[in-house]
Amino acid sequence: ADYLDLITSMIVEYADRGRAMIVGRGGQMILRERPGVLHVQVIATFEARVYNVIEREEVKWREAATRVRRADEQRAGYMRRFYNVDWLDSSLYDLVINTDRIPAGVAVQTIAEAANAVGAAVRPGT
Repeated sequence: ADYLDLITSMIVEYADRGRAMIVGRGGQMILRERPGVLHVQVIATFEARVYNVIEREEVKWREAATRVRRADEQRAGYMRRFYNVDWLDSSLYDLVINTDRIPAGVAVQTIAEAANAVGAAVRPGT
């Protein structure tokens, strides 16, 4: 409970400052009812994610695959343990982008435009 309280207070504090990007730690649950917040899930196939790890960290396929699986298991466990949700449930997000089909630059632009639109909705006149 202390850990979750600490994470929650830190995420809320950063969100209060405005224009923050919060990655992971259940931000989509902690800030789910907060106006002006965009919840984004970026997805890709297992193979694409493995190749990204290989390129970024210069490891062999087996090691990269192990890291991707472990990260997926940790994310799933964290969300299930603290929020009793499936982290892959698309209803937890406002926008889901598949980077197997959407180039990175387009994904970034789409997310930025969506974030600006959501922020403008709570700041009339912008």
